[in-house]
Amino acid sequence: MIQLFISSAIMFRILIRKPKTAEDWHTHLRRDPRPQRMLKCLLSDISFSDKRTILYAYLKPCVQRKHKEVQNPKYLEYMANARKQSKLLWLESKLDDAGHLEIVQFIRFALFTEDDNDSDKDWCSRIIRADIKARWIVQREIYLNEEIQALHKSLSLLSINTDAAISAAAAEAEIQLNAHEKELQYLNYVYWAHKRHIWLLEAGAPVSAAGRAYEARRKHIPDWYLSEWLRRDCAGRGGCCGRGCGCCERARNTRDREWHHGHCTSACGCCVRTRGCGRAKEVEVVGSEEDMDMLPDDCGVSEDCQGLYVNRLMVAYIWGYGGFV
Repeated sequence: MIQLFISSAIMFRILIRKPKTAEDWHTHLRRDPRPQRMLKCLLSDISFSDKRTILYAYLKPCVQRKHKEVQNPKYLEYMANARKQSKLLWLESKLDDAGHLEIVQFIRFALFTEDDNDSDKDWCSRIIRADIKARWIVQREIYLNEEIQALHKSLSLLSINTDAAISAAAAEAEIQLNAHEKELQYLNYVYWAHKRHIWLLEAGAPVSAAGRAYEARRKHIPDWYLSEWLRRDCAGRGGCCGRGCGCCERARNTRDREWHHGHCTSACGCCVRTRGCGRAKEVEVVGSEEDMDMLPDDCGVSEDCQGLYVNRLMVAYIWGYGGFV
């Protein structure tokens, strides 16, 4: 009897002690799955990876039936999702107040996944494409201005020579100069029109986890685009993050433009010159179809691989953490 009492006392102490490890939290949450206990876990010192694993396990069990007579699977699934949403919203609010952005963004991603809203997904896709196009416009303007400066310098040297071949080269340079200046005028119009377009997209952000995640990331992390995953993506596509030039880390050479920070598009002059492909081609329609499509159809990978890439790109843009998917 005494031995049984001692064993029970030891077990009681183990159960009531303050959790310190991920295993401790798993045990305590199985015994007491209230959201308040989960909040304490998410505010604890265990790693983000452990918190994510515990949260997934916490949300996985189906909701218990309040009424045994209810047998409708769709109703049970609806009630399970509703309760998950309620728990996640409560946790998001408390963690947001506590200033834990990383875990809050993960909660918002979990809410987005649970909701599975096509309208939100469409908005995420549109805002990403709009950002890519904005950077394309600004980078194209920078490239053209650099080319114009080089052409002016060439013309000043060519004008002092009367050789026929040199004169023909000067005439060709004049034609190219006029074409660049005309395109710059057009790009100026397109830039301001696109700026208004992005404002309307952001002003119409969904009142949902995706909208809150997008706004929070840009509010609290001004250099959000320098996340590890987006850097690797830029480098993988042949951009400046794969070289030591540092173009993506500093403001590109421009006047009054937004989107002068960020990763490379096909209009990046540094990339064009590094690849040795010559001058970027003139465009009649602003934007590169290759840039507008997150992943080209002819990239030689499976649809599943393309889907995973697009999902990770969306998570990096909206939520900010590549490890969510």
